[in-house]
Amino acid sequence: MLESVDVIRRLMAEDMSVLEAALAQGENVILFGASETPPESDRQLGKTIFEETLADLAAKICSDKRIISILERDRELEEVTLITTILDIVLTSVGGVPVLVLTAMIVKYGIRRLCPRPAQ
Repeated sequence: MLESVDVIRRLMAEDMSVLEAALAQGENVILFGASETPPESDRQLGKTIFEETLADLAAKICSDKRIISILERDRELEEVTLITTILDIVLTSVGGVPVLVLTAMIVKYGIRRLCPRPAQ
């Protein structure tokens, strides 16, 4: 799992447009070093996939007891716990998309932005 966390951290360093294209093309494009500017059509498709998938996942993520616990803490978010929790939810909820890229995009998007008020 920690290897996945390291990959997700590397992905989070990428620009969101690169992650959108990777979501559309498959994560191997980015994992194996292709860093040239992705075509606009891939970015748009990836953005659409992300927005639709995020809408579907938001309720699951924001109502997960582990996420609620993370959000209720006053201290700064624990990155490894946050990443592994979101990865677990994505793995069990989504098929057909690169889960590491999607997880990186969700963390980069911001858990407090996605879940402004924890579900009760």
